[in-house]
Amino acid sequence: MPGKENEQGNPSVPNYSNKYIVLSVTTLAQLMAAIDATIVFLAVPSMGRYFHTNASYMTMFVVAYIISTTALLLPSGTIGQRFGRKRPFLLGFLVFAFSSLAIVFAPNILWAIVFRAIEGIGAAMMLTLAIPLLLNSFPPEERGKAVGISSTSWSIGALAGPLVGGYLVSFAWQYIFLINVPIGIIGFILGLERIPREKSNLLAKISKSNVAGFLIFLVPLVIGISFLNIYWIIASIIMLPVFLLTQRGHPLIPVELLTNSKYYPVVVSAALQGISFMGVLYVLSVFFQTDLGLTSLQAGLAVAPFPAASIIGTPIGGHLLDRTGKGGSLLVFSLLLQGAAVLSMAFLLQSTISLIIPLIIAGFGGSIFWSVSTTLGVDVAGDRFRNMASGTLFTVRNGALIIGIALLPLFISFFSGSSTGSLLIFGTGINLLDPVHAYMILLGALPLASSALIAATMGRWNKPSLRKSRTADDETMSTD
Repeated sequence: MPGKENEQGNPSVPNYSNKYIVLSVTTLAQLMAAIDATIVFLAVPSMGRYFHTNASYMTMFVVAYIISTTALLLPSGTIGQRFGRKRPFLLGFLVFAFSSLAIVFAPNILWAIVFRAIEGIGAAMMLTLAIPLLLNSFPPEERGKAVGISSTSWSIGALAGPLVGGYLVSFAWQYIFLINVPIGIIGFILGLERIPREKSNLLAKISKSNVAGFLIFLVPLVIGISFLNIYWIIASIIMLPVFLLTQRGHPLIPVELLTNSKYYPVVVSAALQGISFMGVLYVLSVFFQTDLGLTSLQAGLAVAPFPAASIIGTPIGGHLLDRTGKGGSLLVFSLLLQGAAVLSMAFLLQSTISLIIPLIIAGFGGSIFWSVSTTLGVDVAGDRFRNMASGTLFTVRNGALIIGIALLPLFISFFSGSSTGSLLIFGTGINLLDPVHAYMILLGALPLASSALIAATMGRWNKPSLRKSRTADDETMSTD
């Protein structure tokens, strides 16, 4: 495994000679996923008109990617254990790139949804295995910095999405998916040559019943939340016992991970913070186009300060964690910044100029939380559980994105009393100010609630020996 042998093959001396190559490839993987996650928000109206379809199908197009990614994140971790992390990680590049190309040539919206779901499978394989590959390639005292640099790709992608996407959509929406093709091919070739091959564990079990149980529970839940359909939610509740039964023998999330008192506070806070962080970008992209009448390019420029600040915040968060070891304090500080800034936006919605400073503060705080929480959450799991820990974090964050998207139509229906069927596509002129105002208040309150949770458990993180303890965590798992 990377980081376990020196150049002479001595397993007792770590070898980190390929660390920057691994960093480059994992950064490319996250860049692809970040661009695709944000760029599609601005393309929804244009795609709806192109396919002559309504908001229900376009919502399904958006969430199909999230459903397949979320469902395959944890199984991808087991696949990485069975076959080694390198091969499925690089396969994810190819799946992502060529499914993006297939969306461009989709004959109708149904095929576009299918290809979008396949694209999510590729994203799951890349995202689950990127952080474990990265952590195994860097010494313990540099892991925060490495994750911070790699996480910057999310900010760069989120910035490139609104700016480049807003420009390209003004010509044709197909161009936004073509971006993934050259990036995917370059990442595959670079990783094939330079990422060291890892030992595989053919005894690692990939339980089909586990995956099936997970899907039959998750898919109805996601559809029910996204479409506000009570029948799908009831179906998910009915299937919950089946899902639990499939987890008895070989659970998708090991008990040792669930009982780790350093891990679960990060997971819970990541869920609350994730709803807010991605919700802000989504709701403002919609609001600026449908209510303020901005073009896709103007809307992209208006939200750009948010991801631009994230580019600065992610490496700073990782650097501060490495230097101070004060993980709890950094998490609380970043959550307070994000929550307070988003709350202020709720009262400044009618002027894009007045939103610039709050967007910068929220993006800066949220990105510090992202890099610090990712490093802490995956690192405390130790090498044995890093795949699962990484997959769980991304599953939670994807679930938060689903909830954030699904809640907006609920707020529109409740606070405006208008049907949302054609809103995103045709711009029917519904006044979104009151619904978005209430929605932004919720998005600001969630990080503040999350900061209270971390503050209550801060003693588990604020220890001077945190950096030194990471080496020991590679071999054993703390369950406090």
